[in-house]
Amino acid sequence: MKDSTIYIRPAIVIAAYNRPHSLSRLLSMVLAADYPDDTGVPLVISIDGGGSEEVVRVANEFKWPFGDKEVIVHSKNLGLRQHILSCGDLTEKYGAIIMLEDDLGVSKFFYQYTLQALDQFSSDDEIAGVSLYKHLINVNCGSSFEPMDNGLGYYYMQFPQSWGQAWTSRQWTGFRQWYEVETNRSKPLDLPKYVDRWPESSWLKYFTRYLIDQGKCFVYPMKSLTTNFSDTGTHVCRQDNTYQVPLAEYCPSLRDVETSQVVYYDAYFEMSESTLRMFTQEFPSSSIIVDLYGIRDLSVCDADQLLLTVRPCSESVRSYGLRLKPREINVELNVPGDKIFLTKRKHLVNMSALEAIEREFSYDKKWLGLKTMIRLLLHVGINRVLGR
Repeated sequence: MKDSTIYIRPAIVIAAYNRPHSLSRLLSMVLAADYPDDTGVPLVISIDGGGSEEVVRVANEFKWPFGDKEVIVHSKNLGLRQHILSCGDLTEKYGAIIMLEDDLGVSKFFYQYTLQALDQFSSDDEIAGVSLYKHLINVNCGSSFEPMDNGLGYYYMQFPQSWGQAWTSRQWTGFRQWYEVETNRSKPLDLPKYVDRWPESSWLKYFTRYLIDQGKCFVYPMKSLTTNFSDTGTHVCRQDNTYQVPLAEYCPSLRDVETSQVVYYDAYFEMSESTLRMFTQEFPSSSIIVDLYGIRDLSVCDADQLLLTVRPCSESVRSYGLRLKPREINVELNVPGDKIFLTKRKHLVNMSALEAIEREFSYDKKWLGLKTMIRLLLHVGINRVLGR
């Protein structure tokens, strides 16, 4: 039986603070989107306390013709994490919400897509939310990311979304109940180091832990319904276009299939072993850890653990080239070469930071800037010191 919240039009909830230009831009894009005409669509603009009075003016003066509009001005400064948590709590009132931070942009079809996605996935206990954004960069390391497309219109990833997402009341309540119990505990989880270093003001850090701890994931679209302007703010020092992505110019269609047929990625943006085996039958039956970005924490693996990795090794069961995109298709099509290895952890050898940069540069044929280079250098350097 499907969750009854899908029959309630999700409220659009916009979180704002001190960026009036960003809020005006997002509101104009939201206003231009397509909406069903059989019932109203609520709009909530939540403004954290202590912010810009201009933001409050923009919110109050904005005309919303598609339903009720509510402006919430918090009396004190909550900070980003508590502000987003308070916005998520609005699922109790509205049944479901679409959460947008003010530096985002939206496709004309973002609302129609969300209705379709909530209808299909709201009753699935494995799904903790619906992403409206499609990553083109693995945020853990800065390298390009392109998920395998098997024609369903979506994929699963054990990585939550903050650049446009939807939750039903049931999905949000599941996280909230976990958050109240687990947030102050140091339970060991396979959390990417990049995520673990996020500041305490990040609510996304806790939602990532929740997904890993509870074995849940987000549904991601193959065409992005939101994009990120990365305006200067709490976690952005300067404006850039690193996370700008193409917006869908039509409403994507989603096929309803068995979960086992869906492409699945983990918090490292690595394809799951079960998905990889769905595309190729040549692997041994023993467990394999996928490490095609070379950033996974391997300290918990025993010496004989089989890896599919881009890290160099002294011997391997087989090897592949790293030419095609996405990365996994090199394995599926058995592309010849010596850039991807099926090997045991005990056979790994050290790779210099410059060699790692050369590998990624030769694959992507571009670079994303000094910040990404420094991140990769630190990444490889730390792993080398720790003997990974």
